[in-house]
Amino acid sequence: MKNISVVCALAIMASPAIPAVAADDDWSVGLTGAQRTLYEYIDNSFRPGRTDDEALVSFRTNLVLQATNGNWELGAELMDSRTYDADDPRNLTPGMVNAVEPIQYFVRYRQQDVFDGGGELGFQAGRFTWPLGSGRIIGRNGYRNTVFTFMGARAHVQSGDGNRLDAFWMMPGQIRPNDTASLEDNEVKHDRFSDDLWLGGFFAESPTLISGVTSRGYAVWLQEDDTPGKQESQDRSLVTLGAQFQKKRASGKWDFDVEGAVQRGERRETNSPLDVQDQKVRAGFLHAEVGYSLIDTGWNVAATYDFASGDDDPNDNRSGLFDPIFGPIRGDLGPTGLFTMVHRNNLSAPGARVLYNAGGSWDLMVHWQAVWLDSATDAFGRIGVRDISGSSGTFAGHQIQMRARVPLVENKVRLEIGAVSFQNGEFFRNAPNATGNGDPFFAYSALTFTF
Repeated sequence: MKNISVVCALAIMASPAIPAVAADDDWSVGLTGAQRTLYEYIDNSFRPGRTDDEALVSFRTNLVLQATNGNWELGAELMDSRTYDADDPRNLTPGMVNAVEPIQYFVRYRQQDVFDGGGELGFQAGRFTWPLGSGRIIGRNGYRNTVFTFMGARAHVQSGDGNRLDAFWMMPGQIRPNDTASLEDNEVKHDRFSDDLWLGGFFAESPTLISGVTSRGYAVWLQEDDTPGKQESQDRSLVTLGAQFQKKRASGKWDFDVEGAVQRGERRETNSPLDVQDQKVRAGFLHAEVGYSLIDTGWNVAATYDFASGDDDPNDNRSGLFDPIFGPIRGDLGPTGLFTMVHRNNLSAPGARVLYNAGGSWDLMVHWQAVWLDSATDAFGRIGVRDISGSSGTFAGHQIQMRARVPLVENKVRLEIGAVSFQNGEFFRNAPNATGNGDPFFAYSALTFTF
């Protein structure tokens, strides 16, 4: 499959120049790109068995080629993601390293004015990135050094007033390399796709169902099976049904964003091939925020709440742990990368947020959250800290994050800096495998050049 990926990428990049493509038609071709240098530092690490502090330097470079001709579009994107100077290579993950990877190569067709009053039909096939609605279930990562990609097809139909329905079937890319030695060496291994792991479903969006509100609904089916000799899995078979209602920010107006989903199906507790016991899944998540934008000031204040269910009893053949599938968490729960502390599972976190946007020139965000575990007996996030007896309590601590983004050269160079301070609560002070390192502190800076 990886050889097919490379061949397809090269073919699509070259296709606008192939003489057989309608000689009388004109192709419009554009090449853009970006390079980001990211520095991250964490003190008092919360991951069991790791170094107390860590610093990493990461580079992410991408080139995007787009060719259009009438209703047709050919696209390709090459991304190179690397990380250097890890004190503890065990901190490296496929979320950080994916060198010289063709993350997109697709063909897309759009037909306008297909109905009275407008409308559109569209189709896309190949390898692509795609945010489904808010991107909380399926999305394209922004902060993380690598991104979720998919191989497959999707189609949509849209009415003249903006009501839209998408259908999709696609195989998520399994990022390679995924072993510590190869990650440390930034080894080039192309991503793997297999029909042993696929997603299918529907997505609907309406700007007219409720006046002034964007309404969305989705049904996502994830099917996963072991690939003997290559990939062991939890054999997930999950259906996620969700809805979102969003009113955008506007000066002197209230805004809100409410999204929730229920998840049903089956999965196993571990990836082990010896684990053959299916667990019934009954899980869900909720994100809610209500804000107000002060008149003509650029300031927005909001109350937020994030919930994702945890599992109360690992021995009852039922699982309440929500699976965020392929949804980034950066916008709601803090930076990922070397941090990635709070995740969208086993979580209950009320908070408050302040945003400032200086007319698009620079922006500032401060977000406080009080973080609880939904289940005292389940693990916190994905870092492995757990008290199976439940006696360490459910309060994880207070998280305060800050982010500032400043354009140094308009549309060309942008600096982003941020920090997260996490004050440990009873759970991290008492859990039997907590590090005992003290309150974690994380800081980063990112310099991005766009061309």
